Amino acid sequence: MKTSFIKSTKDKNNYSIAKGFGVEIVELDDPENIDKKIEELVVKEYKTIIIPNDLASFSQDIINKYANNTNTNIVIVPIKYKNV
Repeated sequence: MKTSFIKSTKDKNNYSIAKGFGVEIVELDDPENIDKKIEELVVKEYKTIIIPNDLASFSQDIINKYANNTNTNIVIVPIKYKNV
């Protein structure tokens, strides 16, 4: 099962534990491109896509397009940024 975590390039948190579990970390420069990145991952057959709540707020498709999709799980998580 392929899993991905989409993060902002501004997010300075360390995701080494997630990487250790086989989660691919995808960086996104422009939050406005979140829907395009989600679609790319769905096409690549990622089954679980984890998105922090600040990026999820930029998506128009999360609820409308993927709410009833049984092939892809989108998980929205709260993220606390480190001031680095």
